[in-house]
Amino acid sequence: MRRVELPEFSANKYGWPSVIRSQILLDTPHPVDWSSVVSVNQDRLGSPTISAVPQLADLAAFIRMDDELAKRLTLPGIETSDLRERWLDHDTLELVGDIVGRSVGLGADTDAELLAIYLERERAIFNAKLSVDVVVPILLTQFDTEHFAISKDVRIERMDEATNASRAPHLHSTVNPFLQAAATHAVVLSGLEIANPGPGPRSATRGSQIDSRIADVAFQAIEIASSTPVGYAQILLRPIGWSDGWTHDLPPIETVNTVRRYPPAFDEQGWNTAGRSIALSGLTTLPKIFENLSRALPRVELAARRLFQSDLRVDEDDILIDACIGIEALLGEGRDELTHRMSLRAAAALSTGSASADPRAIYDLTKKVYAERSTVVHGGIRKKQTIRLGDQEFSTPRSAWVLLRYLLLSALEADEPWTPAGLDGRLFDSLAHDDATSSGKATQDR
Repeated sequence: MRRVELPEFSANKYGWPSVIRSQILLDTPHPVDWSSVVSVNQDRLGSPTISAVPQLADLAAFIRMDDELAKRLTLPGIETSDLRERWLDHDTLELVGDIVGRSVGLGADTDAELLAIYLERERAIFNAKLSVDVVVPILLTQFDTEHFAISKDVRIERMDEATNASRAPHLHSTVNPFLQAAATHAVVLSGLEIANPGPGPRSATRGSQIDSRIADVAFQAIEIASSTPVGYAQILLRPIGWSDGWTHDLPPIETVNTVRRYPPAFDEQGWNTAGRSIALSGLTTLPKIFENLSRALPRVELAARRLFQSDLRVDEDDILIDACIGIEALLGEGRDELTHRMSLRAAAALSTGSASADPRAIYDLTKKVYAERSTVVHGGIRKKQTIRLGDQEFSTPRSAWVLLRYLLLSALEADEPWTPAGLDGRLFDSLAHDDATSSGKATQDR
């Protein structure tokens, strides 16, 4: 009798989930695959066919006779009657087998409990719209909170053992499965709906219905708020109140996409390290940053994307260029992108707010960063020098990253995000103030 692969959850010594998938499915700890007890149209190791079980035969006949129902179950393009009938017979067995397997997994035996299980499958077949959460595990990053609301419909959520076990079959081979598993928390987007033309047609269009850009904004905002580079590899869909099927007692999870949106250093057996940690105190400004970034001008969106994108680079020259493009997006205006003007604007922007930096130091830093940028873009060899910021020393690319991050923090923390023209206004106001002070002093002297 065929059995269902039930992933076994464990955690390594650093606390990262490590879900084991057994390749041997004949041992008794794995639950029975009830849809395999009966075969579609021929004996399989002595199992009866669907026609030999009257109740199943009646259900299969009912499904085949309802053209609208059949269209919702089969994939587009299945037109031959033989293939269509075998597909629908298979769905009949899967439907009944899933309900039986789920009831065994949950220990459900009352009519009300069985009905509740059935209704989740019914909604997946017939409802025009389906409610979903998008779950994006945050790789190699610990949070000292179970739940943190970024906005009304976006949050950071700790994933329980069952959720981690459910996503094990979705660990795609394009990214190291140990790295994909190494996530304790996820960015969750809720309040979403997808169109439902039926399980068959939906499976072909599911990915195109999910817009993951909101998740990208959340990851960018986390990085800006905490100064900690973060990343992800999986984009998952979590059904709310419906399901296309279950693995025993585990919650349903579906894959939307597998990508490489994380720092390359994570691939270097990052799951065998303590990873990164973001304290709750580092997320204080996150909701405001996320809100402002969600409705920011294109230049601010570009700067945030470049900050996040720079973390995906390996070459330091590429990191420097990404960071400088972000700085130019924030401080440049039209064709006026002279280093001197941008350095002055950076000094004005960071002289107040969270940074409260020395304007002269920021001016000098920006000029040094752009001197090296100029060397890189004109084909020269960049010197491997360091730049001192306070009590720390950084490489020039890292200094550019820090500068861009603080500029984004300054722009997104403000009730009214500043503009390059507004920064120029601050400088002129400062000069006017200095002139007034000097004039007053001269009058007193006379």
